[in-house]
Amino acid sequence: MKTNSTTDPTVISSQRANSRGVMAQFSLLTFFAISIFAFSIIAFSLGCQPSPKNSAEALQEKSTGVIAVCYPLQFLTQQIAGETTQVTCILPPGEGKTWRPSRDDIRTLQRADLIIANGRGAQFAKWLDTVSLSQSKLCLTATNGLNLSDYIAVQDVVHSHGPEGEHSHSTMIAHTWLDPEIAKQQAAFIAEEMSRKFPQSRAVYATNLTNLNQRLDALSKLLEKTSKPNQRAVLTVNSDLKFFTRFSGLQDQHLAWSSQPELQVAESDIQNLLTKISSTNDKRDFVTDEANKKIILSTFPLEAELKNLLEKQGFEAIEINPLDHEPETGDYISVMTENLNRVNLVIDNSGINNSASHSSEPNTDSP
Repeated sequence: MKTNSTTDPTVISSQRANSRGVMAQFSLLTFFAISIFAFSIIAFSLGCQPSPKNSAEALQEKSTGVIAVCYPLQFLTQQIAGETTQVTCILPPGEGKTWRPSRDDIRTLQRADLIIANGRGAQFAKWLDTVSLSQSKLCLTATNGLNLSDYIAVQDVVHSHGPEGEHSHSTMIAHTWLDPEIAKQQAAFIAEEMSRKFPQSRAVYATNLTNLNQRLDALSKLLEKTSKPNQRAVLTVNSDLKFFTRFSGLQDQHLAWSSQPELQVAESDIQNLLTKISSTNDKRDFVTDEANKKIILSTFPLEAELKNLLEKQGFEAIEINPLDHEPETGDYISVMTENLNRVNLVIDNSGINNSASHSSEPNTDSP
């Protein structure tokens, strides 16, 4: 008799054993799959949680505060800001107007709340026109804070290109802060922009601005201006001192020395300038010192050999700090005090101020 395999107890038992083995393998694979999926979810969640270090870096990315492009503007801004915020200077120590920012510097500027600069018309940081910055962050203290008559332009870059032949371009003078009265106008605009950006500190800025103005006014009182403005002249090594000499009531004839020139070049430049002055029939008298030497103002220390050359040609050199960068000692006020005292001493010794001009002036020392 033929046995039916579907009802054979032995076959049925074997099939059930095979089924249990398959189910066990399936359950084990399912367990591993679910475990791996759950682990992935947990790992992904943990990876999305910022660590304390990442949180600090993200906070730093938000803002780099108030940044000035040069030391004098940093000083004015910090005096106005007081303890409400720290004002930094993007210009590295010892650098001047020829410095250019790195990519990291540009990223720092882009994260700033406010960037303090002169702006067009008196641009010290000429690189500003070459980088991408939000216009709403730019506090242009000269462009928007000064009047048209405050600017100074010179035409001393002579060259030849194109069909025009030999010609010159105007150069706008950037060292506005060498005139304390111009610095006051810039400070007023800084305070206005700071108040717009940080309205909660408006009252503090107003008080600090008043105090700063008093210190700037004290600088102006140091100078005994000539009784005949622009009727006495000095030589300067370059055009950077135009704001300083105008404030001093002096007309300057400038050379084009950005640094120490060679002696032959220096001698030739001086002779050419004096010849030019003579040919224009300029009636201004040169300011002289006690030894009757004409004055030349320099924005950098002159070496002994160049000083000797100048003395032989009848000049006495006086160094004026243009404040291109933060001084090693002191601050803007102390450096400007020294600058003004130096030129004031020369003016007094030259006899520019007479007794009549002194008596007609109010007593500025009175309370």
